[in-house]
Amino acid sequence: MSTEVPHAQLPAPTRRRRRWWRRSLLVLALLIPMLLAAPYAIALGPVRGWVERRATLRLGAPCGIDDLSFSWASGVTVQGLEIGNPPGFPSERPCLRVRELTLDLARSLSLGVNLRVDGLLLSVEQGADGTTNLQRLGGASAAPPPLAGAPPPRDEPASLAIDVALQNGRIEIRREGRLLEVAQHVSASVVRAPASPRTSVAAAADLQAGRTSLTISHERDDGAVHGELVTPGLDLARWQPLVQTFVPGQVTALAGTVAGSLTFDLRADGELETSGTLTVAAPQLGGPLVGGLLLGGATWTVTPALTIGRRDGAPGIDARRAVVDLGWLQLRGREPDPAATAPQLAFAYDLDVAALAAFDAAGDVLPATLRGSGARLTGDVSMPAADLPHDVAGWTREIAANARFVMPKLVAAGFEFLDVQVTADLRDGTCHLATADATRLDGGPLSLAVLVDLTQPATLPTTATLRWQGGALHGGTASLLRYVLPLLAGVGDAQNALTGSCDLELGLAGPALRGSGDGWITWLDSWRGSGSLGLRDAAFAPVPALQGLLQPLGPLNQAVAPLGDGGRLRLDTFTAPFTFADGVVRTTAGRWLSKGRSLGLSGSVGLAGALDYELDLTALLRGHRDGERVLALLSGALPPAAIQGSLDAPKLQLPAIDAVLQRALENELKQQGGGLLKKALDDLLKRR
Repeated sequence: MSTEVPHAQLPAPTRRRRRWWRRSLLVLALLIPMLLAAPYAIALGPVRGWVERRATLRLGAPCGIDDLSFSWASGVTVQGLEIGNPPGFPSERPCLRVRELTLDLARSLSLGVNLRVDGLLLSVEQGADGTTNLQRLGGASAAPPPLAGAPPPRDEPASLAIDVALQNGRIEIRREGRLLEVAQHVSASVVRAPASPRTSVAAAADLQAGRTSLTISHERDDGAVHGELVTPGLDLARWQPLVQTFVPGQVTALAGTVAGSLTFDLRADGELETSGTLTVAAPQLGGPLVGGLLLGGATWTVTPALTIGRRDGAPGIDARRAVVDLGWLQLRGREPDPAATAPQLAFAYDLDVAALAAFDAAGDVLPATLRGSGARLTGDVSMPAADLPHDVAGWTREIAANARFVMPKLVAAGFEFLDVQVTADLRDGTCHLATADATRLDGGPLSLAVLVDLTQPATLPTTATLRWQGGALHGGTASLLRYVLPLLAGVGDAQNALTGSCDLELGLAGPALRGSGDGWITWLDSWRGSGSLGLRDAAFAPVPALQGLLQPLGPLNQAVAPLGDGGRLRLDTFTAPFTFADGVVRTTAGRWLSKGRSLGLSGSVGLAGALDYELDLTALLRGHRDGERVLALLSGALPPAAIQGSLDAPKLQLPAIDAVLQRALENELKQQGGGLLKKALDDLLKRR
């Protein structure tokens, strides 16, 4: 029987096992020196140079590193990192400089990103075209499109931790080389714990205007982002150069101290909700941006409580909780119209017009008479919160507004307005404006109605009607009434001492805006209208050029009916229907009643001031024995008097009564002998 052991049962040779251990020991013998030498290899100049060249090529701007080191205890440390500006931007200062940057590889490999940045200097340079040096770094190329069929990018795993900190930072912002803003003592952090769904971001800086801090948190599970901006006080005066850069020449004054906080919440469905309150102490804002006024007040308060978007995904803005209080102006969000079929943004306003006028020290924008007048404007406005119109006409159709203007008393240019109440309604592209019954002008009820078509913004076609009854006449009225009553031509606002009462009705239609390149006269020529003027118990002193109206018949006036009374022209009543077209006001059937005699008046006045009127003085001779004798010689009518020239320099042409009578008498003598009539007229003409 054989005792030989089968080959399969023999033990493996120990030589092969020894070879495997030998190879492992050899790898370790080679790897350990390499790992120990790695920190020194990274610090070598060729390695640092290779990193600089690769970064320069990638960013398109010169990059440099003073020192690059590595330690298994502290990680990779970069000292003196500098990234220059890309071509086209200043080369005398870099885009980015970092004193020290440390990446803890040990913690980063086990937990996530662990980075420390100390002493960052960031210079943001903006060129004339609006682009910045940061946009140009790397060629400002957009990310390449994803490959066809490639899976969408995935978020990093939830277990990845982030711990990034920045301290001792400084950010400078320039536009075309001009320093606009400096943020000093900048600190920031981005933190997320391992396996946590929340990322927190915090930042703070000392701006030129004051200290500001920002905190942001992001919930990965529901996609919500919460942020808060806090400032204990920003000096707006320090930001005036910055504002001037973006709106050149528009802001001449900017001051105030802003304090408060703003919060925002952005949800995964796109809804953004803002809240918080900012106050501005001792505010000032002036310049063409606000119509040339210098606005101010004790305190301005802004509460931008807005909801942008809706949870159902539909766009819109909800401003029901928003408030702006400037002292002289309050804006408050309100409930939109429940009948509206689309989202609306609605708010109520209350404007103290008298207080606003007080900010116009020179009275160049708002009449100085509004100061202390108690004038106030209140109303509501609603507009689309989604699907916004694309042109002005569309906006005028979509905006709905109403307004109520109240002013207890206003005295301007000699006119006195009492209990002024004006309402306005804007809807469907049309604006209706009307005064209330209580409105008075110089003691008489004033009724005004205006209709403006806003759907034609280039011209704004307008119709207007005015009715003023029983208003007291005064010097200031003369400059307006002279277009219908040429007897007032040439008079000023004070020396004429116009008295009496007035009834005026007027209807007009035309463009509220001048066409491009049109002058005032061309614009007024496009208006059309008609109306009537009535005066009662009126009297005034005519200018020297029209003094002849006091005794238009010369020596006959002593025998018949003089129109003057103590150097003043009297109008017991005056009525004149008129039309207005092609820049001319025409009166065709004016009647002037004085001392029981009715005189006729007709003619036209151009808007440029040209006068062409005739006066029929025949009625002055009727009903009087001597006057009837004259009319008998003149076939029953006097030649008309004429008022010509201009509104500022009128000329009066009265009938030469002596010459007319002399010719009439010669005809009478030829026909009938006229001995008795000649004697009577001689006596008449000799009376002085």
